[in-house]
Amino acid sequence: MTLKKVYLSTMIAALGGLLFGFDTAVISGTTDALQKHFSLSEAMLGFTVATALIATTPYTVHEKASPPNCALTHFWIIRANGIVA
Repeated sequence: MTLKKVYLSTMIAALGGLLFGFDTAVISGTTDALQKHFSLSEAMLGFTVATALIATTPYTVHEKASPPNCALTHFWIIRANGIVA
């Protein structure tokens, strides 16, 4: 593995971590408003936040493998959360 590939892989991993952290911060910042607007119990709020965070993971994992499947996976996770909630 060349040094250029190592740097590129490091930058891509760092950017992925930054974006996942940003998603986490955005989701965590909305918990009070979500709980008040939808009258969520503590358990349902926890479930909603956990599902939102889990929904960000398949997108990053499957994005390189096959983008259409990534979009479908993301859609069904979000849809399942809407049905359960």
